Amino acid sequence: MRKIGDITQKICWKLEISVNDNIVYQNEYSTLRDIASELGYSYNIVSEIVMGRKKNRQGKYDAQYSIKKLSDCQEC
Repeated sequence: MRKIGDITQKICWKLEISVNDNIVYQNEYSTLRDIASELGYSYNIVSEIVMGRKKNRQGKYDAQYSIKKLSDCQEC
């Protein structure tokens, strides 16, 4: 049981960046805003990637972004 006033965050999002089917970066975040600040994108761009509105580039060396919501958010 946590104490009153404790600040807790839940890890709810998983980010994977891959190039040519090789995962080059993988991490878990609590919010989409955290992912946006890590990538240097705006929140709107990250939310469009999650919803599938923004397509990944299909060049030979372009990175593919995969942002998935974790089914069981874990407290850290």
